[in-house]
Amino acid sequence: MLRPGELKWLAIFSQDEKVQGKYGSENKLVEKLRIRCKFEQTATSGRIVDAQEITENKYVIKFNKPQPVVIEEDFVVEVNNALLSVTGVLGKPTEIHVYCKALK
Repeated sequence: MLRPGELKWLAIFSQDEKVQGKYGSENKLVEKLRIRCKFEQTATSGRIVDAQEITENKYVIKFNKPQPVVIEEDFVVEVNNALLSVTGVLGKPTEIHVYCKALK
């Protein structure tokens, strides 16, 4: 059960293709993922404290340090040693292109 202010994020991950992309200040090989998700509460940003797989390729992700972010503004979260940059629309299921780079 989520506490008030926490974000429940249901995401379906599907691996598409590996692409060369601009990531931070370097060109790195990144993995392009497609996510369909629905933001059920106010969008927040912060380090992920739990990412639990509830069905195949479907995750419930919880944040700590919830902070408001502008809708459709990119924000960065950390999950399973990967860095995700996500853009979404609050309250609507949407397909999101995510560029994922594993941290070494």
